Amino acid sequence: MNFVFRLICFQEGLTWIAGTIVLINAGKDDWFYKSCRKCPKKVDTPIGNRYECEKCGHTHGSASLRFKLEVMVYDGTGSLMLLMWDRKTVQLCGRQAEQIKNEEAVDGEGYPPALDSMMDRRLLFKLNVKVSNIKQYDHVYTVMKICDDEEIVEINHPKAVPNIAAATLTV
Repeated sequence: MNFVFRLICFQEGLTWIAGTIVLINAGKDDWFYKSCRKCPKKVDTPIGNRYECEKCGHTHGSASLRFKLEVMVYDGTGSLMLLMWDRKTVQLCGRQAEQIKNEEAVDGEGYPPALDSMMDRRLLFKLNVKVSNIKQYDHVYTVMKICDDEEIVEINHPKAVPNIAAATLTV
């Protein structure tokens, strides 16, 4: 069992982990979703030429595009799949989903190359560990907050030491 998994697998709630983004798990159209223009709720197919939000009740002529991106994070001992929603992804790549939607992937099938700017970044992730994560039928952890301050990340990033289980985070 790796350090990351031991750290978070037994307690529900919020916890911080340190890691490096090593993989973006996305294809051509599964890194974003269509949402209400007023709130982040997903909107499905339009009703006529309008989108109606089931959460806030607003009707719009078009939907917004927002990020819903899975990444793999590695801490030196093991890896986890994390789900990053719109604000966190914008924080890391510096662009909105609508701005990069039409960029062509190198192979024509993958995600836009603008997302590659997140690769190999050492960060701290505040995760929401749910019962479904603990019982191991949901292997994707939701990111609630990201710390990209280099000094704080450096202090808290796991070092190559034999007894890594004693590492703690200070934010």
